[in-house]
Amino acid sequence: MKKISRLLFFLILLFSSPPCLADNPGTLPDAPQSSAQRESAALVARTGRIHFSYEQLDMPKAGENMGLLGFAYLFDIYHGLYGGIGGYGAVDGERGGFFTGGLEGGYRLDLIGPLQADVGLFVGGGGGGAAPQGGGLMLRPHVGLGLDLEKLRLGLDYSRVKFPNGEIDSDQVAVSLDFPFATLHGATRQRGRVVSAGDLGLGGSAKPFGFAEESLVLTGRSYFPSGSSRTTSGRKLDDRIDLVGFEYRRYISRHGYLLAEFGGALGGSADGYAEVLFGAGHRFSLEEERGPEAALSLAVGGAGGGAVDTGGGAVGRAGLSLGWRFTPSFAAGLEGGYFSALDGDFDAATVALKVSYNLDSAVPGGGVRRGEETDSLELVGWQVRASHQSYLSPQRKSGVDDSDDVHLVGVKADLMLARYLYLSGQAAGGYDGDAGGYAVGLVGLGLQSEPSSILGLRLHGEILAGAAGGGGIDVGDGAIVQPMLGLSRDLGDNLGLVAQVGRVMALSGDLDATILDVGLLYRFATPVLAR
Repeated sequence: MKKISRLLFFLILLFSSPPCLADNPGTLPDAPQSSAQRESAALVARTGRIHFSYEQLDMPKAGENMGLLGFAYLFDIYHGLYGGIGGYGAVDGERGGFFTGGLEGGYRLDLIGPLQADVGLFVGGGGGGAAPQGGGLMLRPHVGLGLDLEKLRLGLDYSRVKFPNGEIDSDQVAVSLDFPFATLHGATRQRGRVVSAGDLGLGGSAKPFGFAEESLVLTGRSYFPSGSSRTTSGRKLDDRIDLVGFEYRRYISRHGYLLAEFGGALGGSADGYAEVLFGAGHRFSLEEERGPEAALSLAVGGAGGGAVDTGGGAVGRAGLSLGWRFTPSFAAGLEGGYFSALDGDFDAATVALKVSYNLDSAVPGGGVRRGEETDSLELVGWQVRASHQSYLSPQRKSGVDDSDDVHLVGVKADLMLARYLYLSGQAAGGYDGDAGGYAVGLVGLGLQSEPSSILGLRLHGEILAGAAGGGGIDVGDGAIVQPMLGLSRDLGDNLGLVAQVGRVMALSGDLDATILDVGLLYRFATPVLAR
C-alpha cells in the first residue's frame, strides 16, 4: 500500500503541475514549415565526456579486495555542473558478476591552468557475485583533482563506496580517464523536420560541422563453453548460454570504431549472467551504402553471475562478423568469435546475430566527414528517462519470502522512429526489498500520443522483452516480457514527468507481478544526415 500511495501522490503531482515552464535557454523557437518541410535551425552544441575509473575496494571478508571498473556517459549542464548515467562492475578479486547502475552527477571547478577540482556522487542499485550488498543500494561520493589535456582528462580521486543496507563500506583512491565529446541538440518539437545545412546555425552563427557515424545494434548471442569451463561450485559447465544484448558503435574514422556492449542471459542454465564490454573494431566494406561488409573487433570488460566461473570478472572477446547493408540505415550479419575469462574457468566459442540501425550524426567541427552546405539534415527525436520501479510482491525462488516489494532504479533511452512510435532500451537494478543483485535489461517498442488539449497529458504504451536475473527472483532461464501503460506531462519544452503501470512476467519462471514506474524524462532532438 505504501508504494501505491506514492504512485497516487505522483499522479496528483502530474495532474496539478503547471502545463508549461519557461523554455530552456538555447532551445529552438517555433517556425512555420514549408511544403517541402525545410527550414533553418539554430542548434546548441552540448559537451560531455565518456568517463572510466578504477579502484580497489576493501571487502568485509578479511584480506579480500574487489577491483571495480567504473563507466559513465556525462553531459555538462551549467557552469561546471555535470550529470548522466553510469555503472560499476567487478574486474578483479572473487566477485565476477558484480554490477551496479544508476545516476551520476557532480561539479567540476577550474583551478590553475589545466588543473581542476571535482566532487560528485553516484546513486544506483545492483550487486551480484555473491557479494554482501544487502538490498543493493550503492552510494559513491568522491572528491579529487584532474588534469584537463583537451583530448583527454586524467583524474585522481578519493572515493567511498557504501551499501547502506549491506556490508560493503570502503574508502580508497581511484584513478580516472575521461574522453570529451560534443554533440548538437535542438528542441524536441523540431523532430522530424528537415533543414538545409547551408542554413544551419550554431548559437546564431554558421560554424563548421561534420558527421560522426553511429550504430545502434541489437544482438542475440550464444556461448558454447569449452570442456574446461566450470561453474562457481566446480561443476563442469557444458550447457549453451544464450544472451540478448545491445551494442553501441561510434566511428572515429571511415572504418575504425569504438564499441560498448551490454548483455544478459535469457536461456540455458545461467540466469543472472551479465556482461559489459568495451573495445574497438575495424570495418571492411565497399564504399557504397549497400552491399556486403565485414568487421574485426576486440573487447574487454566485466562479466559473471549465473554461477559461471569468471573469477574476478575480467573478460575478453575477439570476433569476426560478416553482414549485409540493406539500406544506408539498416544492416544485419553474423559474428563468430572466442570469449575468455582472464582469471576464471570459462572459455567459449560464440556466435551472434546482429541487426543494426545506422545514423550519421552532425557534430561540431569536422567529424569523420566534413558537412557540406548541400547536405540535408533531419532532426531525430530522443527521450531519456530516469526511472524508479517497484515490483509488488514478486515471486521468489524456493525458500525465499516473496511478501516484500522490490524496488529498482533504472535508466531508459527512446529513439523516435516516427511521430508516435519509438524504440526503447531500458536497464534497471534492485536497491531495496531483499533482492540485491537483481538486474534487468529490456528492449521494445512504444507508442505515445500528442498532449491532450485540456490537461496536456500524453498516453504511453510499451511492449518490452529482455533478460533479468539475480536477487532470488524466480525468472527461470532469465527471459521476461513487460507490457506497460501510462501517462506523462510536459514541464516545458524538454522536461516531463511520467507514470506507468504494467506487468513483469518470466517466460519460464514463476515471476508474474505488477510493476509501478515513475520518473523524470528529458526530450531533445539531434540532427542526422537525411536519407
